[in-house]
Amino acid sequence: MDAKTCYFASYRMIPKKKYSELQRELMFKIIELIHEGVCCFYTRNIPGFDMMAALTVLNIKKWFPHIKLIFALPYKDQTKDRSNADKKIHNHILDRADMVAYLSEDCQRLDDDSEVHVCYLANAKDSAAYSVNCVKRQAVGLDF
Repeated sequence: MDAKTCYFASYRMIPKKKYSELQRELMFKIIELIHEGVCCFYTRNIPGFDMMAALTVLNIKKWFPHIKLIFALPYKDQTKDRSNADKKIHNHILDRADMVAYLSEDCQRLDDDSEVHVCYLANAKDSAAYSVNCVKRQAVGLDF
């Protein structure tokens, strides 16, 4: 890859009482990564942390217009079974993403290509923690 990249990995909904604090921590982490040279951010836009990450990148683009949000979707009709509210947020992000790529279900390419993973770790045994443990590069967990 030409640019240093970050992949957001989590399959977790965020408890309402933790949302604001996590969003603030995520914003600071993304800005820190931008200062370290990361300019491409990948998300699969799964409800919860992934959507929060995508929206945060879009908000930060106001100050760092050179960064890119890349929607790495498992398949074209991934919102088929989602609520109307999730579909609306998904489409809002989709319209503003710099690029959309359709990948396999496991998104192994993102694991292989990204230098940094940022994950919301609900606990040490959740699926995001498992993904982090499988990655042989810098993994940054936001643990609340």
